[in-house]
Amino acid sequence: MTWLVALGGVELFRFLVQHIVYRRANRLQKEATALREQVLTQEVAQKLKRSQTDFLEDRLKDRDRQIDQLYRQLRKEQTARFELQQALHEAIQGKTLLEFKRCEVFPCSRREPPLKE
Repeated sequence: MTWLVALGGVELFRFLVQHIVYRRANRLQKEATALREQVLTQEVAQKLKRSQTDFLEDRLKDRDRQIDQLYRQLRKEQTARFELQQALHEAIQGKTLLEFKRCEVFPCSRREPPLKE
């Protein structure tokens, strides 16, 4: 009896009885707690992935807008260059035509071959 008092008395006896009687319930409670923590961890991970996905989608949209703006600017520059090239071509044609029409013979009515207008 003294060794029972030395080891904790009635409380030790009560602990042993509760441990034996409620060991299945305690195990299930620990498993439920572990499962709850695992679910919470998964939810946090999903939220983090969603936030990262949203951030990357926003970045991709911004880059798409920048690329679209650069393409608009490129097309504008290409159009301006094409118009300038067309104007230069017309000027060269006009110069060639004027050189062809230039009269080297005096008076111009005797030009060989005569120009038809």
